[in-house]
Amino acid sequence: MNENTYHFSIGTYGGRIHGGEAPTVERSHNAVGDPFVEPDQELYGANRARMKESPVVFSMEQRLFVEKTIPILCQRGNWIYHIAACQSDHIHCLVSAHVDPKAVRRWFKTWLVQELNKKYGSRSWFVRDGSGKWVNDEQYFKNVFEYIRKQRAHRD
Repeated sequence: MNENTYHFSIGTYGGRIHGGEAPTVERSHNAVGDPFVEPDQELYGANRARMKESPVVFSMEQRLFVEKTIPILCQRGNWIYHIAACQSDHIHCLVSAHVDPKAVRRWFKTWLVQELNKKYGSRSWFVRDGSGKWVNDEQYFKNVFEYIRKQRAHRD
């Protein structure tokens, strides 16, 4: 781990919709301990109706493809890859980089979408933003690494 290590989480398009059963957070209330958005069928229905495509739910094949592709993208960006996991509705990635974390996440998503489009066809794969948290000490690094390891589709 170095001083520029980040834990990125990026949701799939429509994977978690405000008002649905799966937990979501609001942008204005996204600190540790803030409550999740409560299930609300009316809110869920309104949000779902605004979607231009169906939600992305990664298959096991797609999850494995994403996990195999992420280290290659890290090489392209000259970032240090630590670990990544792809779930059916989100991905986690732990990387070190000597550039702004928002830029890393932006390039990471751009390149991953390009690879997914080449293999599976063009569509909206991810939510607009995502989360990027600075990993500021060894214990946090170990905790995040283990958390991600347990979610991997690929078993080492």
